[in-house]
Amino acid sequence: MCLSFYKQLFLLITIILTFSIFTFGCGERSTVDGDVDGDLENSDGDTELADDNIAPEFKSLRVSVNGEFAAEYDLDKDVSYVLPAEAEVVFAVFVTDDVTDSENIVVKIHENITDTDIVAKDTSFNNGLWRVTTNVSPGQKIIVNAYDKSGNKAESEYSFIVPERSEAMVGQWDKRIYNDEQVIESLWNLEFKEDLSWIENRPATNQTLDGNYYFENEKLQMEGIIPELTLRLNEIDPSTFRRESEYYVDNTYFSMEGYTRISGESSIVGSWQREYSYSLKNGEQWDEYYSITETLIFDENGEFSIKQIKNSDSEEENNYRGSYQVVVNESYMDNYGNFLQMQIENINGATVSSEEKTFDLHVIRSNHLLIKPYILLQQK
Repeated sequence: MCLSFYKQLFLLITIILTFSIFTFGCGERSTVDGDVDGDLENSDGDTELADDNIAPEFKSLRVSVNGEFAAEYDLDKDVSYVLPAEAEVVFAVFVTDDVTDSENIVVKIHENITDTDIVAKDTSFNNGLWRVTTNVSPGQKIIVNAYDKSGNKAESEYSFIVPERSEAMVGQWDKRIYNDEQVIESLWNLEFKEDLSWIENRPATNQTLDGNYYFENEKLQMEGIIPELTLRLNEIDPSTFRRESEYYVDNTYFSMEGYTRISGESSIVGSWQREYSYSLKNGEQWDEYYSITETLIFDENGEFSIKQIKNSDSEEENNYRGSYQVVVNESYMDNYGNFLQMQIENINGATVSSEEKTFDLHVIRSNHLLIKPYILLQQK
């Protein structure tokens, strides 16, 4: 009986130990299996990433400029030059990779000249498309970089260039002279070259003018022959002048005769001002010929006034008054602004009987009034 008891006790202990070993042993194995499975998955992933040497591929790349000069550019096809001004832009990037999911690709906006990444204002991924919002400034040459999880980098083939104002001038420009039937009567073709020379052809008068240009204190200095000023001096030989003025340029228009807004909002109504001067070359030096400060005011009733102060040997003031009308451009194919019709009716208080009117293309850009602006034909 005693022996039977011990046998039963031994059998019970054996069963308990066996149960414990299987129970806790299996539990531990399960944990290990879990770790192993995880390690295997990570190992497979790491192996896949380690073997990945193919960079992401851009499928589509577009840039939208926000604000006054809203526009869209396609960086899939060519280098895009934009206006030489600060702006907020949105890069819309469709990029894929053979291993990394699109939402895990890192998209960065890169400035090539300084070789730095531009800080994004906002980044989002939706419907397979990355959108990166940032600010750009003149003097930047921008590309888009995309990185997969293996660190492979793709660079956009074409650049998004925000030129300096002086760079934006380089190219060919047309000034269009219209009659009051909105028909072009004459074209002046002006080219600014990278070597700081300029040439202008005026076919209607069979004139070709040329000279040099440079920049000083944010102003444009243009040197060359100016026939109309030579005539005023009653000179037989052409005289070389230097014209100094503020200037306006963007990716469509150039003007060295534009006005800057002093007051008013978005329309032509308000006050505008411009300043410019001419110097005459005398041997190796420049003698100031005269300078002009001009204030132009348009009221809401179709009346305008011009106050012109001319400084030469003495100060001379002239005041002009008259009527104006903004005429809608009827062309859909060649529309670079509306027309401004002006008729002077009073000079320094005296009534003028002349029926002569000016009829010029005009546009308002970034608080600048451009009358008879040059229009970009081809950038450098």
